[in-house]
Amino acid sequence: TYDFGGPVRWGESAGEAQETTHRDEGATFGLRVTPVDGLAIKANRGRVTRLPTFPELFGTNSVQDGNPRLRPERGLQWDTGIEIAPRAPIRVESTYFERLIEDQIYLLQNSQRTVKADNLDRAWVRGVETVVLTTMPLPAETRLEVQANYTWTEAIDVGHSRTYHGKRIPNLPRNEAYVSSLFRRGVWDLRWEVIARSSSFWHRYNQEEQKTPGSVIHDLSLERSLFGEGWNARIEIRNIGDERTEDIDGYPLPGRTVHAGLTWIAS
Repeated sequence: TYDFGGPVRWGESAGEAQETTHRDEGATFGLRVTPVDGLAIKANRGRVTRLPTFPELFGTNSVQDGNPRLRPERGLQWDTGIEIAPRAPIRVESTYFERLIEDQIYLLQNSQRTVKADNLDRAWVRGVETVVLTTMPLPAETRLEVQANYTWTEAIDVGHSRTYHGKRIPNLPRNEAYVSSLFRRGVWDLRWEVIARSSSFWHRYNQEEQKTPGSVIHDLSLERSLFGEGWNARIEIRNIGDERTEDIDGYPLPGRTVHAGLTWIAS
């Protein structure tokens, strides 16, 4: 339930907006089968609902305009996947999913340098998400922990518009990957992260010149425990290669940045 009527224009007084209540109910089913030790097969089917977020409703300064008329996403989702967790220190999980969504919320290029959330009539989204986790000992009393995620997504506009029907939904890359490698030795933690995403269209027309290029970003951090438990010193370098990238057309991500900090957590 919310009663936000939108931003107040210059010279106008704020007034009460009509209260809006959204309610969605539906059954959800799940199945999990373990034919052998270390292997699981899973499947789910149910209704999905997503309310607009605060940035989508209210906007953010100089980047995103608010849209108080947004409708919640509603639809059906089903997925099936397999999880492999043998006795070895590794776990692999892969899931195929599909969603048919009414009023899919997406980001639309609103001006040369602003975006605005809006609703599509209907969207069909399918994809595969794979996660690999492993840990292993290394020489010199060091331990390596690796996490890798890869997601392939195809999001298509299947609404009533003849112009946009069959087009890819803007600002949703088809391929995204994340890899984290953590080296632990005593009080030291060294982490290397890679975040990669393919190009995506920033406009519903899907013309080649309306693409935001893909990117690969590397981050590195070093953390050390101090004075026993509770104290931690950390230094982090983000975007090591100083790559000039954008997540949405016209909004460059930060270049190489260095962060340092000292934290204490009371036990």
